[in-house]
Amino acid sequence: MSVRSRIIICMVILLIAVMFISPTIQWYALIPEDSKKNALSSIPQIRRNAEIMAAQDQKKIQDFAANTSEESPVRHLVAQAFRVIYKGISEEAFAAIVEKYYRDQTLYLKDFRNQTLQLGLDLQGGMYVSIKADFAAYKKEYGTDIPDWLREERIQQSMEILNSRIDQFGVTEPQIRRQGERITVELPGAADPERIRKVIMGKGRLNFHLVDKPGVDAFEKYRSEHPKDFLADTGPAELPKLKDPSVLPKGDELIGVYEKDEYGLDKRTGFTVIQTEPVLRGEAIQNAYPDVDRQTGRPIVVFVLGDYVDEQGNKIDGAEQFYKVTEQHQGEALAVVLDDKIKQHSIANISEPISGGVVSIRGDFTRAEVDDLAKVLRTGPLPVVLNIENQSEVGPSLGEDMIREGLNAIFIGFMFVVGFMLIYYKGAGIIANLALMINLFLLVAILSATGFTMTLTSIAGIILTVGMSVDANVIIFERIKEEYHLGKSRQAAIKTGFGKAFWTILDANVTTFIAAFILSLLSKGSVQGFAFTLAVGIFTSFLTAIFVSRLMFDFVTTVFKATKLSISWRRI
Repeated sequence: MSVRSRIIICMVILLIAVMFISPTIQWYALIPEDSKKNALSSIPQIRRNAEIMAAQDQKKIQDFAANTSEESPVRHLVAQAFRVIYKGISEEAFAAIVEKYYRDQTLYLKDFRNQTLQLGLDLQGGMYVSIKADFAAYKKEYGTDIPDWLREERIQQSMEILNSRIDQFGVTEPQIRRQGERITVELPGAADPERIRKVIMGKGRLNFHLVDKPGVDAFEKYRSEHPKDFLADTGPAELPKLKDPSVLPKGDELIGVYEKDEYGLDKRTGFTVIQTEPVLRGEAIQNAYPDVDRQTGRPIVVFVLGDYVDEQGNKIDGAEQFYKVTEQHQGEALAVVLDDKIKQHSIANISEPISGGVVSIRGDFTRAEVDDLAKVLRTGPLPVVLNIENQSEVGPSLGEDMIREGLNAIFIGFMFVVGFMLIYYKGAGIIANLALMINLFLLVAILSATGFTMTLTSIAGIILTVGMSVDANVIIFERIKEEYHLGKSRQAAIKTGFGKAFWTILDANVTTFIAAFILSLLSKGSVQGFAFTLAVGIFTSFLTAIFVSRLMFDFVTTVFKATKLSISWRRI
């Protein structure tokens, strides 16, 4: 391959790396701290902040109008501009436009942050969640306290499910610990607290219920007679209840229908009446994955039905049961009830029997929601009710001084390596250092593209790859020196030196890469972060040592017509 072709390949790789790393640079260097802090808030807090800022802007305009003379040309120009831009608009509509501006800006930053390199608990802090198992439901159902052996079993099952959910959520280096009947979860980085709550605490309870037409008619008649006070006063998390429950036929219950508001939060937009007893339980779901509706392009969740054991210990074929239900109730409406909610558009009329055991849920879902819902359904419902006692942000476990000292030590060690290569290998040392810089750039770009969470142990993995990268260059340079010492020309010595060093470097890197890769798959926590960084660093080190360094040598030889080698502090 010619030098020009290799330069083009190298430039393309570097350009892709720039695209990968630019979001991280923008997030940490260019975006104001206040904007980042607002973007990392929960969705309800973002809505409150947008409303407050919109109200403040509106008040500034009103104060400006009140404190500026009507004859002022500035006021005249401002008023004229508003008439042109917002002709005939009310104050409420204008406030909504300003709120939309702040909302869109903040939600964009919230999504943008997911494309960046994250910092772990020890460097930046993160989210701390304290969860307590609630066994009151067992006593309410069976009239006695839960046995100790069953209590222990359910807590252990909950731990396993939480571990599985967080692993699928993609959080690097989480810490999940048990303290009696409490479970503490530490998630590194400034994670979205609202989404974490949904993934960790999502009940994963999904059942199919028939919509009861007589019950719906009875409810609508009652609501028309009592338009303002048909609901009992319950908390926001409770199922809606009628003031007169006897209105509904026996075996029916009222349930809310929800859709997304401008912030992606569930907003109740209506009601329906379903039969309390589900026609198919969520335990029949064996697998679930996100997909896209081919007709509408909207996100959906597809799940596969299989065998499950009911409360009486009977084995049920979920696919066959679903087929029988859809066969017997053609023409009726079937509702998908997820954690006591019905999503908009997730009530469908049964037009024909559905066989095969593969079913899709269509509703008012976002892409993030279908991903999270699939994860929760795959891991199954929690065996015990878990209540969040405390959810808060925590500061870094290492103080700023310790982090600064650690980074200084890394920088000093790096400079010593660079200095040694320059002094000992002279001109070739410059090439080695440039390749080392490119290696680090590519490594950080790949970590940024994967949304990796950086901790001190991960930084240790990066430093180790720096040493391995330098080691590869040392092997190559020593082989080149041997060939050059035998009287070969610059070009011949470089070609032979790289050829002889290639297999030695490949063997060393492959064996280390295999160990690091397996360790990253099987380990957890900080060990996994170290192993992943090491595996990626080995790949980039090998690429820069063999490809980039060779390109630089050939470039100097071809373009600058160099005939001698500057590769040793001693005369060769």
